[in-house]
Amino acid sequence: MAQTETGKFVAAAEGETNASGNSYIYLYDMETHKLINKLTFHQKGVQAIAFADKGKVLISLGVSDENALAVWDISQGLVLKSALIPGHSTN
Repeated sequence: MAQTETGKFVAAAEGETNASGNSYIYLYDMETHKLINKLTFHQKGVQAIAFADKGKVLISLGVSDENALAVWDISQGLVLKSALIPGHSTN
């Protein structure tokens, strides 16, 4: 789980593949107590998430079998950049 510096948003991620074949990152607005987005990019699970740029972006790291890194624009729910890190441990 990750929280922005201001505490406005909280993100939680699935550590393994769910029934739909993806691993979701759930983004919650703590002021309204509502789910505002369900982000999907990682297919095998998410091992780490963190907010950056004062809560404007979210960085997610897939499990070591996937070795994928994604940088999200949380206002749009889109991946801005992604990278595969083949042959390296991503712990």
